[in-house]
Amino acid sequence: MANGPGVDLSSLDYDQIQVIKGIDLEYTKTFDIVFNMDLSSNKLVGEIPVELTALFMLVGLQFVSNNHLTGGITDNIGNMKRLESLNSSTKKLTGTILPSMTTLTFLSHLNLSHNNLSGVIPTGHQLQTYVGNKNLC
Repeated sequence: MANGPGVDLSSLDYDQIQVIKGIDLEYTKTFDIVFNMDLSSNKLVGEIPVELTALFMLVGLQFVSNNHLTGGITDNIGNMKRLESLNSSTKKLTGTILPSMTTLTFLSHLNLSHNNLSGVIPTGHQLQTYVGNKNLC
């Protein structure tokens, strides 16, 4: 079963329990229907994994607190066409805001504040305000 551009998740064998609004939801071998992922408070290090962009049904993604993610935002983020909320105020992201983010037309909440992003903000109605990124223009 192909799940997005060039990514095959059918061989993955993961069971996940996601708590949404106080309800435990169990996902078994169903990465293609994961809608929300909160990776906050996991002490993650390194770059944001490009494999997350294979979760093309994702509506919400958070990396907010107690993580140490570095590097830039992958250009593949434009593949996440259903993404409505992205919160990555991790304080350590670098690089630019990629033009592929303008294809995220459902994006209504974007928080990339307090990172070390720089460069020109691509034109797109969802890419309007950034606090704490002094090198963005």
